[in-house]
Amino acid sequence: MTLNYLVLFLGSVLLFEGLFPLLFPRLWLKFIANVSKYKPGQLRMLSLFLTLCGLLLFLFGIRNL
Repeated sequence: MTLNYLVLFLGSVLLFEGLFPLLFPRLWLKFIANVSKYKPGQLRMLSLFLTLCGLLLFLFGIRNL
């Protein structure tokens, strides 16, 4: 059963990762070009922020199962 949840979770992540560039390719390219200019510290802070947001959403989702 756990493997099923892992596959479902991974599939969901890949689905959402692919939606933005599929629907808005020009905006996605601008975003990637902008992010590529970030300094390593800025990129780490952005990654930390996004990771914490994802963790909060994940914990909220588990709590409401």
